Amino acid sequence: MIISHGFTSSGRFDDTWAFDFSTNRWTNISPSSNRPLRRCLHHAVIDPASRQMFLYGGCASGAGPCPLGDLWSFNLNTNTWTELTPSNRPAGRQHYGFSFDSRRNRIVLHGGSGRNDTWLFNPSTRMWDQLPTSGPSARSRHQGAYAAERGTNFFFGGTTNSGPSNELWALSSGLPAIPTLASNGVVNAFSNLGGAIAPGEYISIYGDSLSPDATVTLNNTPIEPFFSSPNQINLQVPFNMTAEQATLRVTRATESSNELLIPVAAAHPGLFPNAVNQNGQLNSESNPAAPGSIAIFYATGQGNNPASILELNGTPAQLLFAATSPGAAGLLQINFRVPTQPGTYTVKLRIGQSESQPGIQLHVR
Repeated sequence: MIISHGFTSSGRFDDTWAFDFSTNRWTNISPSSNRPLRRCLHHAVIDPASRQMFLYGGCASGAGPCPLGDLWSFNLNTNTWTELTPSNRPAGRQHYGFSFDSRRNRIVLHGGSGRNDTWLFNPSTRMWDQLPTSGPSARSRHQGAYAAERGTNFFFGGTTNSGPSNELWALSSGLPAIPTLASNGVVNAFSNLGGAIAPGEYISIYGDSLSPDATVTLNNTPIEPFFSSPNQINLQVPFNMTAEQATLRVTRATESSNELLIPVAAAHPGLFPNAVNQNGQLNSESNPAAPGSIAIFYATGQGNNPASILELNGTPAQLLFAATSPGAAGLLQINFRVPTQPGTYTVKLRIGQSESQPGIQLHVR
């Protein structure tokens, strides 16, 4: 954490300090010369990519002008200040909103000193540009923050001509939001249970801003989804997945989501919640299977292991067919004989040491 300049009851300061959270210690990193004037009522923002802090404006009453309109950069590698002197600049001000748009590499300045104008500063060209938008009403003493994942600058509160304000205003950069994966957002598409993935498994990926035009990679290999929406992507894990752990990422243009590290298992079975009765209709309490008829369960996540056991109330069912469903790689089809005794049966699929989700039922009447 870096702080610079400001004031106390002892007066205004021009020093710069760094706080190390690992040691809980402050260090004075002020250069011996070439510092901005002592001031207060200013703001500073950091560009983490270039390791620069930018300090603008404020009030140097007693030491210089009030309000100020100068802009300085502090190099966090060399602990040196440099004044930036573009030919065009906003009018000097204090109590303004300030943020750093890290995706566009722009400083955003809004309002202050009873103004409502908005300016962008490009550190690469060292030029200010005023936005043509009118924005919120004139205000001071408000705060700014940038949400990179949303591509949006937010300004909150302050004082307007009507008094204190609790308004929240958003200034969009026009960029789409950065894709974000939910921390437990990779699950079996049939069971909705996470924990691992298996070769050939149909999976669902949950998060925010996942589409459109996003690329999904598993261990840096692009995977083509068969369903994509802003909050969910469905795809199939490659059958040749042999690693013990997979790295999942969603990328749009040059911006990538957070990474998820997912264990890879030999099998991670999930049953489709309903069996298909012999008449082709989904099994349910109101639409049960006939005793002794033939029904079908579908599953995914069987991996490359064809051996499977379907249990009804803990007893293996009579399997008539258990293999890949014709024309649907990765989809396990299990044809079985329905028990002759009417009732509701608890269903479980076992593949090796893995088993499907609880709560699946077969209704027979």
